[in-house]
Amino acid sequence: MGNDTSVLVVEDNAAVRVALVKTIIQFGMTVHSSGDPVEALEKLAAIDPDVVVLDWELGGQISGIDIADHIAKEGMNAQVIFITGNSVASLRGRTSHFNVAAYLQKPFRLKELKGAFEKI
Repeated sequence: MGNDTSVLVVEDNAAVRVALVKTIIQFGMTVHSSGDPVEALEKLAAIDPDVVVLDWELGGQISGIDIADHIAKEGMNAQVIFITGNSVASLRGRTSHFNVAAYLQKPFRLKELKGAFEKI
């Protein structure tokens, strides 16, 4: 992953979203973000990112799993890094059929996020 890598961060908690964006920019990647799942779907279509950092539970009727499903159904090549405040085991069981690069449980450390990007 390098400077030509585009990332979409989808996280409804503004403080977490801002921290993720700042950190990923430091990794040298182009970062877009959204706190709204509907807007995130629009940005997916417009950007076609290489990586989507995706919160499992988003405010509203669209979940992170719904967005990952959309990525798969549209045939997008984006790798997903799921983040969750819940059980990673539960999320893993529900998303194993998606192109998931990593699962991170909140609160996670910078080293874990960097490691997830290094696997891609």
